[in-house]
Amino acid sequence: MPWYLRYPLFIVLGVVNLMSGLFSIGRELLLMYQPVPVQPKSAFWSFTLIAFVVSGVALLLIEGFKIRKLSKELESEKDRSRPNLAVPSGFTVITAPVGENDRDCMVMISTVIVNTGAPSIVTDIDIFIKMDDRELKGEAFPLAPGPVTMSGQLTLQAKQEDYLPRKAIEHIIANGGGIQGFHIVVVRNATQDEICKAGTIVILRFKDVVGKLYSFQQIIPERDVNIIDVTQLQRR
Repeated sequence: MPWYLRYPLFIVLGVVNLMSGLFSIGRELLLMYQPVPVQPKSAFWSFTLIAFVVSGVALLLIEGFKIRKLSKELESEKDRSRPNLAVPSGFTVITAPVGENDRDCMVMISTVIVNTGAPSIVTDIDIFIKMDDRELKGEAFPLAPGPVTMSGQLTLQAKQEDYLPRKAIEHIIANGGGIQGFHIVVVRNATQDEICKAGTIVILRFKDVVGKLYSFQQIIPERDVNIIDVTQLQRR
């Protein structure tokens, strides 16, 4: 039914229902107990006017509720039509000193990236370190063939196929799916002690298939970073 017929019909039916139900009782009580006599005709049209207003307000409320519900459904459908990546569990951070006189630091993270939107790959994965008003971008750490083992307070064995910059491009993450892996970078001109200070922010950034940039960060609390001896880094 067209809206220009449905809305007037709703109001008319609302008036009829009110006048034949609740308002009819109210009208009779008014005629029976009103100290000043009221003309039945006047009472009828007064209650009709009230019923008309009530029906109109009810129509606006119902239509407003339908519009809000439809907007939520459209927004939900829109969200499903594009990727929506997240790192719900944060990431594990491991560091090790590298470079001449240990003036640089190697940072390794292990994480899970999930998707609640349209299928997507993950590209341009980068790690940044923010400390002392500086934001340093990590340089990719070259990996030799075979598994990588890092041991210290935490032992982590990483397989080559779990190297995120490679794995995330080769595997499409479906809606409701996820991908787990690791990434290693070398942060230049920042020592391990500097990076492991409380308050340092480790930032993980990447893009989805349409180029949307995602950024997730983790603040390092005191004594919460796994520190290893670089000699324990083995490539087999």
